[in-house]
Amino acid sequence: MLESIDAVISGETTLAELEGLTAAEAYAIADFGWTMLGQGRIEAAAAIFESLTISNPRHAYFHALYGSALQKLGDVEAALEAYARALAIDPDETGALVNRAELLLGSETCDSDEVTELLGRSLSADPEATRPETRRARVLIAAIAADRLSPEEADRAVV
Repeated sequence: MLESIDAVISGETTLAELEGLTAAEAYAIADFGWTMLGQGRIEAAAAIFESLTISNPRHAYFHALYGSALQKLGDVEAALEAYARALAIDPDETGALVNRAELLLGSETCDSDEVTELLGRSLSADPEATRPETRRARVLIAAIAADRLSPEEADRAVV
């Protein structure tokens, strides 16, 4: 038992691996959480996504989903941290890139260079904009270029 705990602490294994949770099962749980998020059950979705980040800390997608739920809950700082964790694992995680850019764009201390860099990276990762978040990135880039997006509009951007 102690060897297992030490392996989790050292990063040699994850709780999901220890418990036998497969990637397919974890993604099915994430899909359920996404459904809950879509139904407005944000706290429940956040709990699901948080549990996935704890059991699968090396999966950027789960951190990005957790960030989305936190963003919808209005916890900007925690959402930014979740997106940063996702991007530390996978610098091309498009959901984290675009959602982080949206949050920064809506902040009082907006770093326009970082916003532009994040949105550009999302489009580099998905140049055809096949994902909803990269389609949002295109719209945000166009709005920024046209200087039509106010911080208030950015706050209301769909996650």
